[in-house]
Amino acid sequence: MNKLEYTLSNIFLHFFYYLFCLIPVNNKKITFSTPRNTKLDGNIKYIYRALKEKRDDLKFVFLFDKYDYSLKGKILYLLRLVKGVYHLATSRVFIVDNAYFPVHVIKHKKRTVVIQVWHAAGAMKKFGNDVEIKEEAVEDKFRHKNYDYCIMGSDFSKKHYATAFGMDEEKVLVLGSARTDLFFKEDVLDRVENEFYDKYPNLKSKKIILYAPTFRGRGNEKDTKLHLNVEKMKEELEGLGYVLLYKPHLNAKSEDNKDDDFIKYLDKEDVLNKVMPVCDIFITDYSSAVIEYSVLRKPLILYVFDLEEYIDDPGFYQDFKTEMIGEQVKKTDDVIRLIKDNKFDLSGYDEFINTHYKYLDGNSSDRIADYLIKNFIDKK
Repeated sequence: MNKLEYTLSNIFLHFFYYLFCLIPVNNKKITFSTPRNTKLDGNIKYIYRALKEKRDDLKFVFLFDKYDYSLKGKILYLLRLVKGVYHLATSRVFIVDNAYFPVHVIKHKKRTVVIQVWHAAGAMKKFGNDVEIKEEAVEDKFRHKNYDYCIMGSDFSKKHYATAFGMDEEKVLVLGSARTDLFFKEDVLDRVENEFYDKYPNLKSKKIILYAPTFRGRGNEKDTKLHLNVEKMKEELEGLGYVLLYKPHLNAKSEDNKDDDFIKYLDKEDVLNKVMPVCDIFITDYSSAVIEYSVLRKPLILYVFDLEEYIDDPGFYQDFKTEMIGEQVKKTDDVIRLIKDNKFDLSGYDEFINTHYKYLDGNSSDRIADYLIKNFIDKK
């Protein structure tokens, strides 16, 4: 977004917001907004489900507004934001799991509560206002402003979420991470496994390697390469009964998505935290998915070929080299060696889990829903 786009968009949305402010807030309306998907997923999905089960008098609104960098896409996106502005002006609770332009440029009514639930399970690599911007950007004018509260999962992450979102720590509520609840419920894990093998019956006899790298790049600049040498992995591991499932980041889909007997490219419907329970080995890098995966206490490989670059930008909240779980490698040959040797050190998992989780009960969704109802929906 350039300065002219920012200025015009700001004026345009404020005009509609002032009009919509003539309409009273609906005290039973909760709006969920995400630019990451075209359907409910992650924290907002599980919070919505918990609220719906507890109360049948609530009105729910869902906004799926994904940004498009083309001129036509920008215009259509701006027009869709008018709907978002209407709900920002008339909702009692407005929940986001990422940045959302109207929230950041408009100072909303006091009766409306804006809550950031973020799309990760905790704080690993730096994000939000904690990322140093090398060059001044228009986004610096509004990035992550105007949240009333943030909900997350651990005391360790509390101070990092506060600085990332420019908030006082007292506004960061440690109620748990809703997206992790399924990992603590055996019946849910059994159902997830059954659903997976119903969809992929040919994988039932395989040893599954799941590869899910983090997003590389910013904005429209995306690295879509599959950095592992898949051909070499296939040559060394296919005969041993392994199969590689590749889950690209939502914002960086691979362009070479051709399945064969060894590699399968997972689609949008294959939610990462529903594939983790069925995999035998998880390969990632700097993704906060490690926090979710850790409670399964299964082998983890951190393929960190660009670690030094990541330490410099965006940086980490922990010493990545000494405080992470898993085996850190930088070459495909070492990935193959670890898998063949099958000797993984799981001794640090308990300490890691205790750092990144305050609650290990699988009830975070209910806890969050109860808090929202008591403190906002039912509060006069």
